Amino acid sequence: MTYMIRGTFFYGSYDNATKLPSFQMAIYGTLVANVTFDDPTIFVYHEISFMTQLNNVTFLCLLRDSSNSVPFISVICFWSLPDGFWNANVAAILGEGVYFKTKYRLNFSGNDLVRYVAPIILITIQ
Repeated sequence: MTYMIRGTFFYGSYDNATKLPSFQMAIYGTLVANVTFDDPTIFVYHEISFMTQLNNVTFLCLLRDSSNSVPFISVICFWSLPDGFWNANVAAILGEGVYFKTKYRLNFSGNDLVRYVAPIILITIQ
């Protein structure tokens, strides 16, 4: 099964700390994102696509980094992507610890909402 997870983070200075928080996001124990903030009033998004052998269980973890900030998440969106979403060549390289991270989401051809796109911009293999 192929899935997409989007984590949305909004700090908003909820704790009135003088330093902006930072922490990490992991899926199945693989670090997939460093969550950092440049402005406490701007949303931060991290969208990850991955394949799993487990059809009904996904492990998303938020981890403290060296800043020792308290991790938080505002919204978690989780999608099961349609069968055949990636062609066989792309699907063949996906496995344990391999994921796609959406870098940009652009719609050049219309006014329709872009719900998801094949994330072909960045491939990270760890």
